[in-house]
Amino acid sequence: MSVSPLLMPANDRFETAGMFAGNVALALDDADTEAALNGFIIALARNQARIDHLEAMGAANDNTRH
Repeated sequence: MSVSPLLMPANDRFETAGMFAGNVALALDDADTEAALNGFIIALARNQARIDHLEAMGAANDNTRH
């Protein structure tokens, strides 16, 4: 029996072996790599701050609590 494509995880429809085929080595002494990593870390921190803010606002506005 065939499984509906809507019930399959999204990654099951792709050949993942061709997307990532091994280890990636970063040249950490490269200025461009360092700038990219710094930008990525800043983006992660900002994203987490947004999540924390939305959770706090949701808890503050939750009038279903007793």
